[in-house]
Amino acid sequence: MIERSGTTVDGGASSNTIIYKNKLYYASWGTHELVVFNLDTFVMEHAYLSPQRTIFDRYSTANFGSSTLAIDRDKGLLYLGDGYYLYCMQLD
Repeated sequence: MIERSGTTVDGGASSNTIIYKNKLYYASWGTHELVVFNLDTFVMEHAYLSPQRTIFDRYSTANFGSSTLAIDRDKGLLYLGDGYYLYCMQLD
């Protein structure tokens, strides 16, 4: 298992991925983040924590990695949950 560093993410057992416009969207069970990798450059561009799980609330069980990812390709929308809420993100 890989631990979180500047360019790697702990996969965990139940992580989910989806590709859209040459970017890999990765819901990491291990780090609880939604991570975006650029497949052209192999660089991690973003890492988002659930609003329900902040660095100040270490005991929250909110986890993007517990969710299945879904994309509306026509509208460029990503849907995912954190175990509490369903989120919708506009993709570039």
